[in-house]
Amino acid sequence: MWNFILFLILLFLVLSILFNLIKETEEFPEIPPSCDDTGSGNEEASNNEEVSNKHYYSADEAITSLQQTSDQIFAAVLDDGATQFRDNSKILGAEDYSKLEAAQKYINRHQTKLQPESKANLEFIIGRDDYIDDKLDPALDNYQSSLTFWQQKDTEQDSQENTESTLPKESIHNPKLKEAAILSHIGLCNYRKAQLNEAESDTNLQEACDYFEQCVTIFGEEKRPDLAAKFISQWQEVLLKQKNWEQLEIISQEYQQIIENNGTAVQVAQNYGFLAEVAIERQNWAEAKELAQKSLQALETLPEAQKPPQSWYLLLLAKAQRQLGEVEEAVTNLEGAKSGASEDNLQLYIDILEELKALYVEQSENLKEGENQLELTEEQLAAAKQEQQTLAEVNRNLRQDLTEIQKYKKVLEKVNQKNQEDLTNAKQEKQKLEDENHKIKQYLTQIQREQQILEQSNQKLKDDLTQTEQEQQKLDEAAQKSKHKLNIGGIALLAAVIVATVLGFKVVNLQNQLKNIQDKQEKINKETTQETTAKSKVTQDFEEKLEKLAQLKKTQNELDKAKNYLIGMLTSLGWKNKQINNLFLGEGQINGKLDQLIQAHQKYEVLKEQKKKRLQSRVENYLLSKKKSRTTTDN
Repeated sequence: MWNFILFLILLFLVLSILFNLIKETEEFPEIPPSCDDTGSGNEEASNNEEVSNKHYYSADEAITSLQQTSDQIFAAVLDDGATQFRDNSKILGAEDYSKLEAAQKYINRHQTKLQPESKANLEFIIGRDDYIDDKLDPALDNYQSSLTFWQQKDTEQDSQENTESTLPKESIHNPKLKEAAILSHIGLCNYRKAQLNEAESDTNLQEACDYFEQCVTIFGEEKRPDLAAKFISQWQEVLLKQKNWEQLEIISQEYQQIIENNGTAVQVAQNYGFLAEVAIERQNWAEAKELAQKSLQALETLPEAQKPPQSWYLLLLAKAQRQLGEVEEAVTNLEGAKSGASEDNLQLYIDILEELKALYVEQSENLKEGENQLELTEEQLAAAKQEQQTLAEVNRNLRQDLTEIQKYKKVLEKVNQKNQEDLTNAKQEKQKLEDENHKIKQYLTQIQREQQILEQSNQKLKDDLTQTEQEQQKLDEAAQKSKHKLNIGGIALLAAVIVATVLGFKVVNLQNQLKNIQDKQEKINKETTQETTAKSKVTQDFEEKLEKLAQLKKTQNELDKAKNYLIGMLTSLGWKNKQINNLFLGEGQINGKLDQLIQAHQKYEVLKEQKKKRLQSRVENYLLSKKKSRTTTDN
């Protein structure tokens, strides 16, 4: 009877201990990071994750999409030629461009290992994005890396003995065509650097010239005269900037037949235009007039909707007509060139005005010389006076325009001052964020210290539990030995069971305490995770403010460039006609831009205030949770 009761008690204790041990070793599910209702960082991260996984579920799909979009971009580049530079989003369209971005994010996030060809395609795509943002050095690095791969691939194909490429010359997969396209892009980067840095303009122009020459030469070697006709104008334009008249004439004449047979009407007109520039430089006025007229005749074959601006060709024709004494025709063409000039090409507009100025000055000098040498009739004298009145009216208009320019200058100075103030405020905000980040680091350090103390207490309880289990094991062994004793054994065994039961309750109590400590530790880990998330959010806010600061600096640089243009025009032009105000933005446009700047600044202030409130809320929540945690620990 006693043996049966003892057996039941021992069986209950063993089952209880096993149940507690199993419960302790269970793996708890991962707790998702807490989401702040006012925070947008986690929402943005989830949105980016959604976009990244919207189209791709494997690395193969992302790489295949990258290959397809890169082929599409290369084909568009070769099709456009030198007439325009479309960025990747315009070439691909909104949907395909979003797929490209998703593929790039998937590859970056998963650190997907790319084949050399896929890597070269991706570098070419990234280089084009950098060029659009005027990040010229990173763009050149990406272009050069991609170029190296295609040159090596071309060398490997050439070195294969007794084999011929199965790809036709016009295939987009021809490495030579891709090599030429990249050389053109490298030339564009150097040409842009020459525009932005006058100190190194000559060096950058020469490098651009060399790359454009290599590009056109490759198209000739690959027997693609259509592509040579599309891209040669880049080379010619650089030679014109360098004033390398001899080389410009040789190239234009050498490729004239190729352009006429394989190019478009626009490309034919451009080639005649460059030859006209050479003739004007050499003062071959009759030849220059003929070449300019051929340029205009080539454009007449196009439908009206497809005709490009003709201001350059009209200016070339007017220069030749002025020297040939065809004054009225020259004035008519210059007025037409001025009215059709694009706002994007300010230098061409200035050249047109300077030519008009020279023509009017010559007319005025001729009138004065006629007054001194000839006896003017009344009608001639009246015409001369009328001309003088016209010149006086031009001078009055010029003074009015100068007054308006001074007003615009003051507006630009105010905008510049406002940008300086915004820059100072951004620096102060940056300092505040750094101070708050430092405080959060201190809080995290304190939490880590408290966590270490709890871990030490946890270890001590585990040691006590181990010692208690050892004592219980010894008592169990003593109880087993006493079972063979008849008289005293039953009593001793009962006492051992009672003691074991007490010790079992003690073990359960210790295990509960251990569980509470583990819960506290888990809670602290959760708070640490939240603080890490808050820290990450603060860092992200800080990076966003740095980006906005860079945008403000970029806007300030653009305003400085505009101001320099205004000052240069005031010093270089001593006169101006009634329509000189077309050189500048209208008052309504400037007010519109000022309103956009003010709205952008207001939006920035609102975002800054929202970020500040969210950060203060997180810090207060953290301090409150920390206080509650300390109170719980003390209890």
